Amino acid sequence: MTGLCDVCSNGKYTNNFGLYSCTGCVAGKYDASSSASTSADCVFCPSGKFAEDPGASSSPAGKKPTSDRQGVESCTPGKYSTGAADTCADCASGKASDAGAAGCRTCATCGLGKYQTAECSPIEETQCEDCVAGKASFGGAVSECTTCSGDGKYSDTVGASNCKTASAGHKPKADSTSGLMTSEEQCGAGKYSTGAAEDCTSCGSGETSDAGAAGCRTCATCGLGKYQIAECTANSETQCEDCVAGKASMGGAVSECASCNGPGEYSEALASVCKIAPAGHKPNEGRSGINKCPKNTFSIGAADECSDCIDGGHSKEGESSCEKIREVGALKSRLSGPRRTLKIRELELGLLPIAPKLRKKQSKG
Repeated sequence: MTGLCDVCSNGKYTNNFGLYSCTGCVAGKYDASSSASTSADCVFCPSGKFAEDPGASSSPAGKKPTSDRQGVESCTPGKYSTGAADTCADCASGKASDAGAAGCRTCATCGLGKYQTAECSPIEETQCEDCVAGKASFGGAVSECTTCSGDGKYSDTVGASNCKTASAGHKPKADSTSGLMTSEEQCGAGKYSTGAAEDCTSCGSGETSDAGAAGCRTCATCGLGKYQIAECTANSETQCEDCVAGKASMGGAVSECASCNGPGEYSEALASVCKIAPAGHKPNEGRSGINKCPKNTFSIGAADECSDCIDGGHSKEGESSCEKIREVGALKSRLSGPRRTLKIRELELGLLPIAPKLRKKQSKG
């Protein structure tokens, strides 16, 4: 203080002369003037005010004055105060708060892949849980997740926000315990799916497919040189085998290969058509190839056997004709005597030479 007496500040008083300092109002009271001279001049703090030290103060946000107004206490969960208030206000419907809140917040909603198990209250936040596999949710205030079903839908994860769709060649697969569609599986052989289907479709007549097929294919036919041993079914392809030598096939749905048994016909294995033995040759015994005509025989082709040379004609191996047939024929009519038959045979075998005179005569004729 100065040499002169000072006026007591707000919230303080003095009731004696010559004092060095002023006395503060007790906690919970205050004096708004600067002329209090007794404790009776101190009055209780007004609404929303408290005094824990001499002089009045306002309660801060999230708090309220205690009942004796000597301090403050936090608002309880579900209540709030923006400050300078005797009591904390209740949160409105759809809002909540923690202890000591200056305001209420809007209740949270469940996120993607979750559903609501308990609504929000002023003192407790919204309660959510994950969707199980086979279900999905976009979140929000939904009370249950949507079951994945129809149009090939399934969900293979916990907490899915949307259902997946079975891909081509597949269908949804149900969990053995829950019965929910929790995965996808391949279509079996003989069936197909173009995708987004609850089940696989069977192939039609004359069609087949492998496992996991997006469509069916027309049954195959046997190729050239083959024959069919088993027809195509929905889940197995046509079965074919090769034609053996001596037989042939143009393929298709034939159940056996055709035998090469026409004049001079033969074939190697896997033949589509039979071949014809050329001149100077004949088919071998199994008709799997050809052999040359033996000596003193001939063939003009397309024959099962080679023909013997006649009238004294002769030939080398693999010939298409015999030589000296005209000369021998002319000489046979001129042979006589007891050895005529033998001489004719020798002539036919080429063992008896033709006389030069006869050859000359024949050439003139």
